[in-house]
Amino acid sequence: MKRRGRAGMHRMSFAGTRTTRKRSLVSLAGAAALVAGLIQFVAPPAGAATQSLVSLTFDNNSISQYNLGYLQALQPHGAHATFFVNSGTVSGSASFMTWAQLSTLTGAGNDIGGKTVNATNLTTDPNATAQVCNDRTAILQHGLTPVGLAYPGGTNNATVQAIVKNCQYGNARTAGGVSPGGAVETLPPANWFATKAYAPSAVTFANLQTLVNGAASHGGGWAQIVIGKICSQTLDPNNYSTCSAGSGHIELADLNAFLDWMANAGQAGGAPAGAVLSTVGAAVASADTSTPTTTIACNGSACLDTPYTGVVSVTLSPTDTGSGVASTHYTTDGSDPTVQSPTYTGAFNVNNASSSTTVKRLQRRGVRHHSVYSVGDDHVLVGRRWWLRRRGHLLHDRRFDAYDVEHRLHRAVPAEHARYLQRQVLLHRRRRQC
Repeated sequence: MKRRGRAGMHRMSFAGTRTTRKRSLVSLAGAAALVAGLIQFVAPPAGAATQSLVSLTFDNNSISQYNLGYLQALQPHGAHATFFVNSGTVSGSASFMTWAQLSTLTGAGNDIGGKTVNATNLTTDPNATAQVCNDRTAILQHGLTPVGLAYPGGTNNATVQAIVKNCQYGNARTAGGVSPGGAVETLPPANWFATKAYAPSAVTFANLQTLVNGAASHGGGWAQIVIGKICSQTLDPNNYSTCSAGSGHIELADLNAFLDWMANAGQAGGAPAGAVLSTVGAAVASADTSTPTTTIACNGSACLDTPYTGVVSVTLSPTDTGSGVASTHYTTDGSDPTVQSPTYTGAFNVNNASSSTTVKRLQRRGVRHHSVYSVGDDHVLVGRRWWLRRRGHLLHDRRFDAYDVEHRLHRAVPAEHARYLQRQVLLHRRRRQC
């Protein structure tokens, strides 16, 4: 069997068989985005104060984050945060949140992220890939969509970043690089797989105020705050001494005071104008301009242009920098895939039951309510006649005038193709005027 075309549609035919030409639905740069539902981030009006996005991120799924952080602080304020969890400890004991509680958090508008199976140092763990990928799989299997990964201890390197990307995450948070009073992370960040964060040994209302004020004075940006346990002498006296000695802890009173201060942004006694609470997922969505892509392999290698015989094992490798890939859906019967089509979970076989097989796929981004779809049309200029082709196969052979061509460019063609073809349209007009 053989492969034709570029990324997006792959037709496979077996030796000695007759091929047919079929269309495909693919994901390409320049696709139109379809956004459904409410996303927490709202862009400020023109002329508004410089915006500082502030993301409260809670690590390691401590039960105090639910009983105190959520029930006693976030929920009463109508505020949202991101919870990075170790899947190996979820529901493991009374000290950790359950999967049901994590579902409650997401149902209330909060985000869930991964932090490996059991919080190991990924630069030294001999099974770093399993730690990252298995953790993400466990989260997905419980009906949750991880919006990113937090490195345990913030430790990472280029190898670890590649592992995170290959496990279909689109971003990863460190645990450093930001200090109160200084600049915070930019949006988009310089490296989606090593975003900066503020991670002190003790989080206080005073240092959070300094952090947000500093961000505003340096032109805004994205301030991620790493929080461990939430402590309360009144509501959780039995665990108070242990909690207050833990790294990254915050007093419940300080958390509530900070939420009050942020709620009054731009007012007397409140945070600077333009300071906005945002989940990690919402912050990423506000700055992510990339489109999910997928590469295909046959029998573990790049698909060949020569015919295959026998059964062929097909693998798909989806990636998306920023939001990450929530799921990939595919078809092998020539129909266009939708989110109801089979979800790709691993290699599948294509055999010689038909004269040709067309593999089509669609990727869905990792941020909730944010999906990307696009049509993979190519426009080719042949002499002085315009021909519309899809993946190199002729669909229409009638001549289009320049206006019609430009209209199609804006609707269906990736940006880099559109710019090239617009130049060709202008040249064509000039030649006709000469």
